[in-house]
Amino acid sequence: PEHVHMLYGRLLIFGPMLAAWFAFTILYVFMPNTRVPIGPAIVGGLIASFMWLVWHKFYIWSQGWLLARQDKVFGAFASIPMFMIWLYFCWVIVLFGAELVFSIQRFETYAREHRAGRASGESRILLTFAILVEMARNLQAGGQALDTEAYSQQYSVPIRLIHDVLGVLQGAGLTAELSDEEQQHVLLKAPDQIRIMDIIDLMVQHGASPDSLGVGALEARATATWQTANEGMDGALQGNTILDLIREESPVPAPQNA
Repeated sequence: PEHVHMLYGRLLIFGPMLAAWFAFTILYVFMPNTRVPIGPAIVGGLIASFMWLVWHKFYIWSQGWLLARQDKVFGAFASIPMFMIWLYFCWVIVLFGAELVFSIQRFETYAREHRAGRASGESRILLTFAILVEMARNLQAGGQALDTEAYSQQYSVPIRLIHDVLGVLQGAGLTAELSDEEQQHVLLKAPDQIRIMDIIDLMVQHGASPDSLGVGALEARATATWQTANEGMDGALQGNTILDLIREESPVPAPQNA
């Protein structure tokens, strides 16, 4: 009985921590719409579960403090906003743990992923053309899908930036992700039907329009100049398509990983 009592006491101490750790780990492994290795999920789940238990202890203590310092009526009313605050910070901890798991998973390429948020418009347009050419080349070779993970590692391109570009292309109906395979994308239109100028317009115009932000009406001459530049670019491209890029391309060796 003494050993059973000791075991029971330790379960009361470590049981909630182990249960929360297991729950957070399962959450980080299966909930994201991508493959998450078990190692980073375990580490992120451990830290997130510890933070959640500390916050939960504080919430219980605050509820008892409110009921002790206030009368039953106002103490009950005060418990409602405290519950909302508790729920809010619970989700903050969950999201923090998810970011931590991603950081651990991408530790070797973290600096590169961090720079993805500062990518210029030129970088996004160049990456868009590179992805479309790669997908069109795969289509001509027999329909192989583009593996974004492998593409990111091969060319040392931030995976977040690749997903951002593919999100724009998918929204325009040009690409799609395979439903039965994660991070596998295919082209939905023939390469000779995708005009280069249309892709430039798509990437440049992605986001809130100038009129919706009140920018379009600021200076008429600036708007006219921009339209003239677009017309000149369209004329220079002469209706070229992604297929023309494939025909004109020369073999370029893949850069070494950073």
